[in-house]
Amino acid sequence: MITFALKTTLEVAAVVLLIIGYINEEKVIAFEQKLWKRLRGEPSGRPVRTAPAHSATYNAAREAEQRALRERERIARNAEYARRRAALAAPHDEPRRVA
Repeated sequence: MITFALKTTLEVAAVVLLIIGYINEEKVIAFEQKLWKRLRGEPSGRPVRTAPAHSATYNAAREAEQRALRERERIARNAEYARRRAALAAPHDEPRRVA
């Protein structure tokens, strides 16, 4: 009984897939060609991303930029903190620019 149900389910699925493949024939053919290219190891149409030859230099420069950005943000946070403290210390006066 189970083999009959399994066999029938697989046959129905095969018929449905054949109908869908017939309706979307161009997409199925494109998929098959793409699959065969991958299996054979041929390069696809899209470019392959590789690391640049100067990646160590680029990464070092990028890290330096990130450090400089973090330092500027730290200075800005400290200046904002100082402005708030000055405003709390003398609420009747206009807050002075600290930085």
